[in-house]
Amino acid sequence: IYFDGKSIKDIKLKDSAKKIGVVGQHNFYNFDFTVFQMILMGRSPHKKMMELDNENDYKIATEALKKVDLLEFSERSYATLSGGEQQRVILARALKL
Repeated sequence: IYFDGKSIKDIKLKDSAKKIGVVGQHNFYNFDFTVFQMILMGRSPHKKMMELDNENDYKIATEALKKVDLLEFSERSYATLSGGEQQRVILARALKL
């Protein structure tokens, strides 16, 4: 398998995570995350270990929520959303803005 002209075997995991997002069919979480927290999880490949979220991360997460028309849901619990709304959150998390 090749991605951007390179064998996937030769691409570091962190580098591929910055370019590839996954939108699974089922997304179950045992913790009560807000929609905004779920989106911020998609920023982790772009950070150093234990690096805190910053203003740029918040801006990117906000733009992703706007793209899927869920900005008004940002403080809601992910667990309270319908299946379709949850899928839109996962899509927003996978966006590489």
